[in-house]
Amino acid sequence: MAHKTKILLLGTIHFDNHHDDEFNPSMDDIYSVKRQAELEALSRKLGQLKPAKIFVEWEVDNQKRLDDLYQSYLRAEIPVGASEIYQIGFRLARQQQLARVLAIDNKSTEIELKDLESFAKAQHQMDHLHQLKKYGKKLVSQVETLLQKDIAEMLALLNSEEMYRENNYSYVGLLVKIGAGKSYPGAEMVADWFRRNLLIYNNILRLIERDDRAVIIILGYGHMPVLRFLFSDNLDFEVLNTQDLLSSN
Repeated sequence: MAHKTKILLLGTIHFDNHHDDEFNPSMDDIYSVKRQAELEALSRKLGQLKPAKIFVEWEVDNQKRLDDLYQSYLRAEIPVGASEIYQIGFRLARQQQLARVLAIDNKSTEIELKDLESFAKAQHQMDHLHQLKKYGKKLVSQVETLLQKDIAEMLALLNSEEMYRENNYSYVGLLVKIGAGKSYPGAEMVADWFRRNLLIYNNILRLIERDDRAVIIILGYGHMPVLRFLFSDNLDFEVLNTQDLLSSN
C-alpha cells in the first residue's frame, strides 16, 4: 500500500442484547430522544474520519441479506433495528453516502461455556468456572455503570486500554485454566475465540482496498484486544486511538 489505511476499532456492547454472548449488559431504551441525539452526535464525530468502508458483526455468508436491509433502511421501508449495526453502522454509512455496509463475522463451531461444566465437575475444577462466572458478572456490572454516561463517552471508556485488558483477562487468565491431562477444553475455547477473530481479520484484509484512507470496524468490544494486536503489527495500517478520538471535542 502506498499509504497506511487508518483503522478505527469501535468496540461496543450489543445494543439489542440478543444474548449471543455469555455475559452481556442490558442497554436502556436506544430509541429515546436522548439516546438518538447522542447517536447523531456520535455519527458526526465518526464521520470526520470520512471512512471508505464500515465493517460490522454480521456473518459474511449473509452479506446479501445485509445489503437488502441497508437498502430498505435507506428507503425507510423497515423499522430501524435496535442493534449497533443499525444505530451506528447504517446511520454512519448513510451519512457518508456509502453504498454498502460490510459483513465480516465468521463464527466457527465454538465450545459453549455450559459445555465446560461437566468437565469441570468431573475434574474438580468448578472453582475455576465459578471464578470465571464471578469475573464475568463483575465486567457486566462495570459496563452497566458506563451505560449511565452518554454513548460517545461510554464507548470511549469501553475502548480504553484498561477495559480491553480486563475483558481479555477472562480468556487468557481464567478460561484457559480449565483442563486436565491431555484435555484442554478451556484452552480450546480460547483458541476458538482467537480463530474467530483471525477469520474476522482476514475478511477485513480481503475487503480493504489500496486507496482506502480510513475504515471503521464495529464489533463487540471483546473482539478488540485481538484485532488491535493484529492490526498494530501489520505495517500497512495505522491503528487510531479510539478513546482519544471519541473524547475529543
